[in-house]
Amino acid sequence: MNKLNAKMENVIKNKIFFIPSKLKDCYTFDCEQYFICKSPFNTSMFNIDWLKEIKLENVEQELAKIINIFKPLPFALWTGPNTIPHIPDQILYNLGFQKEANEVGMYFDLNNLKKSRYYSNSLSIIEVKNRNDMQKFISVLEEYDPFVREYYLNITNELDINSQPFHYFCLMINDEPACIASLFFYNNFCGIFDVLTKIKFQKNGYAFSLMQYLLAFAKNFGSSHVCLTASSVAAVSLYTKLGFKNLGNYECYEFNNA
Repeated sequence: MNKLNAKMENVIKNKIFFIPSKLKDCYTFDCEQYFICKSPFNTSMFNIDWLKEIKLENVEQELAKIINIFKPLPFALWTGPNTIPHIPDQILYNLGFQKEANEVGMYFDLNNLKKSRYYSNSLSIIEVKNRNDMQKFISVLEEYDPFVREYYLNITNELDINSQPFHYFCLMINDEPACIASLFFYNNFCGIFDVLTKIKFQKNGYAFSLMQYLLAFAKNFGSSHVCLTASSVAAVSLYTKLGFKNLGNYECYEFNNA
């Protein structure tokens, strides 16, 4: 189980840092203690520090350095099941961090996928292949974060979206994007991210339907396992119904550098 946990964490970390490492206005840095991803955008969605290992006796000094690196931008501080050691919340609160989320790591063994249950349904699901498709994807995402547009358009401007390990999807209702998600393929694992439903389309089962499609897509792509993190009781319930199992916990803290 520990080996599976480590593989899942690697998928999540590499997903966070893959695209910023390719975009010209973003900066990434990797050392023994942490990964850093810094963008010019005023959102913690694209400004991230992922802690790997840190000595508690030096934690305040090291975190002060990280805060200064991101200044004046807000950023998210992530810790995973393999972060050594666990940093007490009180230390982070004293430095000005706020708890943003407790995420439940979950995985699905695609060897258990039954085609009869998880095959694509009659709903229209498109894979993002160009700038126009990305506009559809963004229209859902920016309901939750208004700073995402330029970043995601840069992906289509600067990268060949059809030759990357990322795949973006929109579930369409009457030609309008209703629900989105993205896949990130890393070795024989696949991570599912950005599962969001436009507010007016919520509580219609669209996320469940899109997840069914994504599981089949990942298996056909050659992945052995799918992983994700769930940030709410409702999300954990949804993924559990699909057959996902719990695997470790992740914590996200935010720091407002303003």
